[in-house]
Amino acid sequence: MTEKKYGTKQEIVEMFGVKKGTLNNDLTKMRRNPKFAQYVIRKSYKVTLVNVVGYEEFIKYCERLQAIN
Repeated sequence: MTEKKYGTKQEIVEMFGVKKGTLNNDLTKMRRNPKFAQYVIRKSYKVTLVNVVGYEEFIKYCERLQAIN
């Protein structure tokens, strides 16, 4: 079985156990950060795809930032 490379918002919510509002905030931050913008694909108005590994890296990045502050 191969791991999914991209997931919809709902799939990411289920995989990572975050609320949809939190995910939407994270995706906005990812789009604004050149390091993570490549991991979010807005396929259409209703469909957004998120790279699973990229989202995990973003979460770890945010965790490191909080540890510094």
